[in-house]
Amino acid sequence: MRTFFSKKHGKKIIEIFPGEYYATKNEDVILSTLLGSCVSVCLHDSVNRISGLNHIMISTKTKFSESNLTADTRYGIHAMEMLINQMIKHGADRKYIKAKVFGGGKVLNQGDHSIAYNNINFAIDYLNEENFEILSRDTGGKHGRKIFFISNNFKIYLRRIHIKSMLDKTYKDEEKAIKKYKEKDKEESNLTFFD
Repeated sequence: MRTFFSKKHGKKIIEIFPGEYYATKNEDVILSTLLGSCVSVCLHDSVNRISGLNHIMISTKTKFSESNLTADTRYGIHAMEMLINQMIKHGADRKYIKAKVFGGGKVLNQGDHSIAYNNINFAIDYLNEENFEILSRDTGGKHGRKIFFISNNFKIYLRRIHIKSMLDKTYKDEEKAIKKYKEKDKEESNLTFFD
């Protein structure tokens, strides 16, 4: 996570990186992230004025995800649960939380069952199963996205990224994060991560 002040917007920007999440009751910030094949779920409780954003790298750890031993937020289920719990700690009420979903671009030639496709399906299925209304979504395609979530009004500004050099950087950043987490998995357990 990186925090900086934007003179252009006149607000503090909190930038979320792969595998991270952030919730706030501060209405004077912008939450931001850069997405390739990853998916970001933006949540907002307009009654209690709480906002949150995550950056899901991988929909599930393995097909045995219900038996995961760690609450690792790079994986969809944990990223969602940790974000919702942090919002509730700030005073949000589940019955008022609404969602917007972004990302899942096939930025490289990936098969039909790509990480991007699985991430989109996970996010939509999770939100539907948990009865969170999805107000809007911008998912799929062959481009990356940079999103800016204005915390006080739940407006999302989206910039599509078509420039190959930026897409390559986004993809490399995501791959680097996945590699880092694979190495962490090897250190923490004797389980093997299969691609």
